[in-house]
Amino acid sequence: MSQVDAALFHATVYELTRLIPRGMVTTYGHLARLAGYPSHSRLVGQALKFLGPSIVAAEEANGGGGGGGAGAGAGLGAGEPGEAGEVPWFRVLSASGAISDRGDGGAGAARQAERLRQEGVEVSESGTPTKFRVNLGRYGWCESSFKRLLLVLKKATNSRPVPDAVDLEAGDDEEAHDEEHA
Repeated sequence: MSQVDAALFHATVYELTRLIPRGMVTTYGHLARLAGYPSHSRLVGQALKFLGPSIVAAEEANGGGGGGGAGAGAGLGAGEPGEAGEVPWFRVLSASGAISDRGDGGAGAARQAERLRQEGVEVSESGTPTKFRVNLGRYGWCESSFKRLLLVLKKATNSRPVPDAVDLEAGDDEEAHDEEHA
């Protein structure tokens, strides 16, 4: 993916993430499919990772609970499109409903779990490496209004053609993403 394509992909991921209703969650793979890249669930995680630690500090200072994407990355400056204050990154989970570990001793996953709980999402805890988990059957979001999504995608991507139909049944590399973050 070229830098231009990556920027468009990130913008699309941020727009789609903004559509996830409060109190609901979705998966990296679901967003990748909606963005028209069904085999790029890992890149969804990378896009959210670019929200970065500078935004975490700003959110925590403003009482927002903090925690940007995967908790590392370049970060976006305050006021820029796609900053964590505008993008509910914490509503995106692995295909199994697990909150992905960030290699930070669990602090980022704990922040994400807390943000979800603040929205009324039940987050279970276990002693496994992916300590926090959400029941996707109960809290999972699957947008059925593709017409609206396609309009958002068209606006976000401008120059990249938007698929006429999005195949939500298409496979992706989300399981590999889960294993990488387990």
